[in-house]
Amino acid sequence: MSRTDDMHNRRWTATERGDVVLITHADSDEGYRLALRLLTYGVRVVVTAPTPAPLARILHGNKNSEVMAIAADVDDSGQRARVFERAEARLGRIVAVVDGNDLRPFDMHQRAA
Repeated sequence: MSRTDDMHNRRWTATERGDVVLITHADSDEGYRLALRLLTYGVRVVVTAPTPAPLARILHGNKNSEVMAIAADVDDSGQRARVFERAEARLGRIVAVVDGNDLRPFDMHQRAA
C-alpha cells in the first residue's frame, strides 16, 4: 500500500506490509479509522493517546506483534522520546508518524527535541 499526502510541502508515505507507523492522538475517530485501515494492509501500528482506555478498541482483535498502544502526551518531548524507544524496541523502526487529529504528518524532528 502506498499513500502520499501533502502538508506544507512535506510528504509522508504510509508504507508497505510490515512497516511501522505511529499514529498520535489515535483516540480520535480519524486516528481509529486510519489505524484499522493500516492494519488491514499489514502495516504494524503504534497508537498513542493521553489515556489508555480509548486505545482498547484498536487493540481488540489484533495481535500484539501488529499493534501497540501507549498512553502518552506526545507534545511532551520526554514522553515522545519514550514512545519512540518503546515502540521501536518492540515493533521495529518507525517509518511514518501521523497525527490522528487531522491525518497530517507529525514533525519527526520533534522526536529528538
